Amino acid sequence: MNKKEENVKKIKISDKTRDTIINEAVNQYKEGKIKNSLDVEDFLDGLLQPLMQKLLDAELDNHLDYEKYEHSKNKDNSRNGYCKEKNVKTKYGNIKVQTPRDREATFDPIIIEKGQTKLTGFEDKCIALYAKGMSVRDIEKTLKEIYEVLGRIFFEKIAMYIVMGWCLLPILSIFFHIRWMGMAEQTFMYRLNILSSYQTAVLLMGVLTLEFLIAYFIGMILTRSNDWKNELFEFIKREPWNVFFLMLFVWIIICTMHSANKYTSIFGTEYRYEGLVTYCCYAAVYMCAHIVKEAKYRKCIFNTYAVTAVILGICLLLQDNHLLYMHKIFVYDRATVFSQFNHFGYYLNMSILVMTGLFLTSDVKKNEIMYAAGMAFQLFCLLVNNTFGAYLGSMFGVIAVCIMYVVRTNNIKKILVPIIIYISLSAVSMSGIIPSSSGQNLKVNLSTFSHDVNAVVSDAEDADGAGTGRMRLWKACLKMIPESPILGYGPEQLNEKYAGELGGVLAGGTDRPENEYIQYMVFMGIPGLVMYMGALISMMICQLKKIKKMELITIASAGCALAYAAGACFGNSMYYTTPYFYMFLGMTARTIKLKNTK
Repeated sequence: MNKKEENVKKIKISDKTRDTIINEAVNQYKEGKIKNSLDVEDFLDGLLQPLMQKLLDAELDNHLDYEKYEHSKNKDNSRNGYCKEKNVKTKYGNIKVQTPRDREATFDPIIIEKGQTKLTGFEDKCIALYAKGMSVRDIEKTLKEIYEVLGRIFFEKIAMYIVMGWCLLPILSIFFHIRWMGMAEQTFMYRLNILSSYQTAVLLMGVLTLEFLIAYFIGMILTRSNDWKNELFEFIKREPWNVFFLMLFVWIIICTMHSANKYTSIFGTEYRYEGLVTYCCYAAVYMCAHIVKEAKYRKCIFNTYAVTAVILGICLLLQDNHLLYMHKIFVYDRATVFSQFNHFGYYLNMSILVMTGLFLTSDVKKNEIMYAAGMAFQLFCLLVNNTFGAYLGSMFGVIAVCIMYVVRTNNIKKILVPIIIYISLSAVSMSGIIPSSSGQNLKVNLSTFSHDVNAVVSDAEDADGAGTGRMRLWKACLKMIPESPILGYGPEQLNEKYAGELGGVLAGGTDRPENEYIQYMVFMGIPGLVMYMGALISMMICQLKKIKKMELITIASAGCALAYAAGACFGNSMYYTTPYFYMFLGMTARTIKLKNTK
């Protein structure tokens, strides 16, 4: 007997109750009240509404552990009336129900979930086309409802595949390196050819994502009548950080139009290519990832990212050891895949957290072993890559995701594995056993970092050189802000003036402050930074408040986003890595309420 048959067998109506319902229907037939199948459905509809209401009330009784009008056994929580009456579509028509509330707002009904407005399946709708003698208008309405049921699943799967496509995109970097191998090697034009090719791929992927989103929203409006307005309201009410993101996107457009060189602000400079068009791609990735609701779909995205990261990590190690002619494909002194070792370091930063998240969310032993090995491999690759800012970001992310996991599950034992892996490999790197593409190990990096912090705190003569010159870059940007504190200079506008503020040092070779938060403040002014930080902080606060109900894969997404956000204090945004930050933000924002298993 399968599970479905078991459930059917368990849920039985007593013979007495069933006979009472049947006799009532027969009496109404004799009285002439029931004449056809539609009247039968109306009769059943009259039973369904009070049934669903009683079940909702009973569910709250179970949640509070005392029945209505009884003395409360729960001193901290109690009934708090009902929510606003809502219409719920069923296969017998619309019914009106009121969801009961509790004072602590911890009650999540199962019978009719919060926000749920439909209890029908499309099979019943198909049968209804032939059984009811419908008019053309009725058939049109029914087809729209069928499309709605199928469309949600369809669109969510398409969104998943598109996001998975983004995860696979970095593999193209390898082919672009092979394409230009031997042509103007070790020159700026060599890198420019590769970056231009990859940026083209990013833009094409962005256009595809935007086209999908347009189709999705049009379909939602056409098929869901006024429900889309309610969903938009919930999108903003339940996820207030989206208000900040919307404001930020509008503000970026305003700053772009205000910039001195509008063409550069729209399309970006050569090499960076991070103008308004690229920001649109980031927004598209966020929205597309946000559409993916099911945990199993989001886990597929995680696995796709993990596979891609392993492939790129293997290429990095082969390049660093000059095996299989990888040194001829990637022609730089520092081991990298993304044409710049720092960008690949920040990609590996998130890769470590992807593997950690997959390990913590898995309950299959062999999968746990595989993901733990994957985490160790990605951390090893990062130590070989030797991007210290990315290392600090990944360390912060691992600590954060482990804490959130313990708070959510009360399982301390499982987090010991990623912690031991991180500490062990870090210790091995400090001993100098793990090779580094820069010739320096983690011990040297930590010593340099400690010296730089002391130099900045004590305002020593060499303080400007702290962080491999980052302090000098930050100060130069901060000097520029008072001239345009509101609208900033616009995207990609740190050129001649920035070089002048640096006093000719690094002039022409640096157009970013190596800090994304300062970058936002210079490009989009102080309001732009406030909106950006407001979105991130409000998301963190809101999600932490309901961490007990958060799905584990959502916690994993949050860990990836936090790792990138921490590393962003020492790096620049780039279309190689930044799309994945917004991808993880989108999946973090989509909080799926857990079923009440009480």
